[in-house]
Amino acid sequence: MRTPIKISSDQEFTMSAAYVNVIFEYLTEKGFDCKALAAEANIQREDPLSRVSRRVFAELFFEAVRLTQNEYLGLHLGERVQPRHYGIISYIALSAPTLRGAIEKSLRYQALVDSINRVELAEVDGYPALVWEKTVTPDLWQLADLDVVSWVTCARWGIGPTFNPFRVDLCHVSPSNTEEYNRVFGCPLRFNAPRYALLFEQDLLSLPMGQPNPALQELMESHARRLMIQTTDNASQLDRIRTLISQRLTDGEPTLESIASSLELGPRTLQRKLADAGLTLSKLVDEVRMELAKRYLHDPEFQISEAAFLLGFSEQSSLQRAFKRWTGTTPTKWRNSHFEVGMDK
Repeated sequence: MRTPIKISSDQEFTMSAAYVNVIFEYLTEKGFDCKALAAEANIQREDPLSRVSRRVFAELFFEAVRLTQNEYLGLHLGERVQPRHYGIISYIALSAPTLRGAIEKSLRYQALVDSINRVELAEVDGYPALVWEKTVTPDLWQLADLDVVSWVTCARWGIGPTFNPFRVDLCHVSPSNTEEYNRVFGCPLRFNAPRYALLFEQDLLSLPMGQPNPALQELMESHARRLMIQTTDNASQLDRIRTLISQRLTDGEPTLESIASSLELGPRTLQRKLADAGLTLSKLVDEVRMELAKRYLHDPEFQISEAAFLLGFSEQSSLQRAFKRWTGTTPTKWRNSHFEVGMDK
């Protein structure tokens, strides 16, 4: 990506590749080579279970802003969202009996599409509302626009294209020209709000959906529950890698191939997943060693030579050098400063 931005890339925060396709489809219509963009970002567009990290999604979005010079890209992409971009959630929501039911089901399975934006159904100024946790920094306001408009578009699928919210609250400053916001939302807007929120008329959530289908919803929910378990497993994969590293350190530094094999992944796939989290295997091994070293040194019964062996160092001096790099001091001084014991075995 040509427009890297500084944003946390925690492994737990991901987006489904199907949802990310809304960016690629827009760029394709504008004549850009999306095949090259997808390859550069290591995004598996055709894999319905593929996930995209928060960092990669943000970089792709802002590259699209740069290419198209569209300052309203978040609004325009949100308008273009289709059921296929939401996958199984769209079937569950559209088969609900009422708009409230559709929203509640969408929130229950939201992580299948997006674990980045945290949304809840609450009350704002006496009105039912979708409220976002304020986790979006000011420089990412266009991404917030995309998510808020996407929810409006989803509601319009179910109860009709004339639906407009009662009010929309946006955390970012008002642009000099709000015509595009007025057109997209079709309701009063409040900028510089304390949180992002979509407010509904009191009786709106009880409106019937266009195609309620309890049998289909039950079938799709059964599948969604299985996918949620799998998504949770994927989100905790980094923890599993850390566990595998800690279990194998006594045999020396684990290899990419051995860890990948235990996870039933190819080495290149594992390498890509680590890169999406801003890591390499050697960096992760270093982090695990530092964490375990401190844990061992907290136990006064542990000799430093034992810690060196358990951490996969060939000799104690290697641990001494690594520990000084991590903490700026030696294992003995670190231990003494924490426990006032003078062991240096």
